[in-house]
Amino acid sequence: MLLSLVTPPAETPVSLNEAKAHLRVEHTDEDALINGLIAAATAEIDGRDGYLRRALVTQTWDYWLPRFPLARRILIPMPPLRDVVSIKYLDGNNLEQTFAAENYEVVGNDEQGYVALNIASSWPLTYDREKAVTIRFEAGYGEAKDVPVNVRQGILLRVADLYMNRGDESASPELNTAVKRLYAPSRRVVLA
Repeated sequence: MLLSLVTPPAETPVSLNEAKAHLRVEHTDEDALINGLIAAATAEIDGRDGYLRRALVTQTWDYWLPRFPLARRILIPMPPLRDVVSIKYLDGNNLEQTFAAENYEVVGNDEQGYVALNIASSWPLTYDREKAVTIRFEAGYGEAKDVPVNVRQGILLRVADLYMNRGDESASPELNTAVKRLYAPSRRVVLA
């Protein structure tokens, strides 16, 4: 799957103040460390390669295809789909064109999103090459406060685990059972 992050999230799902309250840290001496732990815990689960296989805070991605499909729908691989910014393609002369938004409808929910052709439309022919079609889309729940509470709590537990076990070579890098249980309802299972 050819996906590339265009615009990263503007914020993490958990703030420094929330993490410090969870850790019961009242000083500023370790703010940089805690911010780093929040970023690491978020990176473990967010986006294309994350454990949850979904976007958390709104972010923009490019999804490339070698051609338009035969089907009238294109599944967008990373939920929740918020919007499709543009669909661009290389025409038969290898020139970039924009597929007009009035030709398709964007349908999305927390589990799956797709672009569907309108009844009178059809996909255009493309030049024969990799990345002939580029779908730029926005994915994520919205702002940090919109990320499901189970995910936010899982991040806080993971930050606490990383904070308490820093430098401990015997500590497991794996997610603990409580964190996995919190993430389970939001984890997207991809069937091959």
